[in-house]
Amino acid sequence: MSIPAVAGFYQAIKARNYTLAYSYLTDNATTEKGQRLTKDVFIQMAKAADGDNGPVTDVLINPGSTDSTSMVTTIDRSTHLHYHSHLTLKKDGKLWKIVFLDRI
Repeated sequence: MSIPAVAGFYQAIKARNYTLAYSYLTDNATTEKGQRLTKDVFIQMAKAADGDNGPVTDVLINPGSTDSTSMVTTIDRSTHLHYHSHLTLKKDGKLWKIVFLDRI
């Protein structure tokens, strides 16, 4: 099941531990615009989201598929911003990793 990986990813985001959050992504993870998420790009993206909209305060995880490859999260930030993020995951050995995300 990929839910623990998504939960760990967002726990790290909530703690602003972007390096740990990045460890939940595959080496070739991308955004919806096809941008490759290198560690530096990801950390910049996460910091910008926190700076623009406040830190993540709550995350609700909903399976988006029956095979655990898709998750939809409902995210709340301290500025009362409420939105959805879509993640695609794949099993990498024994671990689930994020290969695509449209928002942090």
